[in-house]
Amino acid sequence: MMPTNDAEIEAFLDSSLDISKFDHLAHVDMAKHLLRHHEFLEAVWIYDRAITGIANKAGTPSKRSVTKTLAFMSLIAETGGCPDKSALDRWYSAARLNSEAASRQFMMPDKLD
Repeated sequence: MMPTNDAEIEAFLDSSLDISKFDHLAHVDMAKHLLRHHEFLEAVWIYDRAITGIANKAGTPSKRSVTKTLAFMSLIAETGGCPDKSALDRWYSAARLNSEAASRQFMMPDKLD
């Protein structure tokens, strides 16, 4: 479900959207929208700022993860697809992916194929 109108996009960008309706597919759709309209790093920055605001407003700032955001945005940009929620498990251990450090900064994968 791609963002259907400017109001949905604006609600995401200003962190006023209804978080109960912002599931994994909505995350991916918004990422795709930003990637179509911005250079990669700018899209990641805009997305991260919005996600940070949403997490803070929801009282769950720990849900924001630089590592997850950058890794998923990279997968979406490269494939154009909708990666499964568990897509990063191939490259990251749960301990690393869910660490406080991964929330604050990008962490390189710790699993080898």
